[in-house]
Amino acid sequence: DIRSYRTSSRVFEQAALPKTTSAIGGAASMSLILRSQQAYRLENGTFAFSIAQMPELKGRLDPRYSFSIPAATSQTMSALALPMQAGLLGYSAGAFQNGDSYKTLICESNRPTLSLIAAPTLQEGKWICPKNAHPIESTGYGISATGMLLRAQQAYLLENNRFASNIYQLDVKLDNMLYRYQVAEADQRHTIVKTLARVARLYSYAGGAVQRNGQYITQICQSDQPVPTIANPVFKLGQWKCGSGSHAVP
Repeated sequence: DIRSYRTSSRVFEQAALPKTTSAIGGAASMSLILRSQQAYRLENGTFAFSIAQMPELKGRLDPRYSFSIPAATSQTMSALALPMQAGLLGYSAGAFQNGDSYKTLICESNRPTLSLIAAPTLQEGKWICPKNAHPIESTGYGISATGMLLRAQQAYLLENNRFASNIYQLDVKLDNMLYRYQVAEADQRHTIVKTLARVARLYSYAGGAVQRNGQYITQICQSDQPVPTIANPVFKLGQWKCGSGSHAVP
């Protein structure tokens, strides 16, 4: 949930940024930049126009890349990752802040390169990768989206004494470019929601929730491999167990 990032740089620095990188990867580095940019904008009203303006990133980005911020305004920003050695994929990213909506995308080159790939372009409110690149998941969005669905289901339950039977009954705004969403099961006591990958290289997610003895017990599961579907989790002996081919995530 993007609201979880409404925090100062000091709190952001404690929120799971790795202490050392050696080679965390271009994609992971771009994800850190996007998260840091979001925190920077919340504090300053505009995106940072250079990596140096985000000191919490120092020493935490993959040293095999050269990172830059070619464009930054109060609403949008883009970032580039230039490979500095052969055999690496190139990356670019974009972020768009509109009210409470923070839309991001990371693009990965289709082949190893020693050249910059173009930043994604914003078209009708959606980020589009350049032709020589494809979209990949950014900032753990699949997990965040599944958590948002589970919280929306909890709110719906409190108002209607049962869980919503379809996505359209829930008051939640989600990015439909990389994932599709569904309510797999729902009744008065439990629900299972899914965040399913639309494109290759993304994982799928399932979330289960049970209202029991005044407690709202939830679990999010991630597919073991990048696939467009995922088995339902099962609630057994007071806890959720992820289905075949998936595992629990915090």
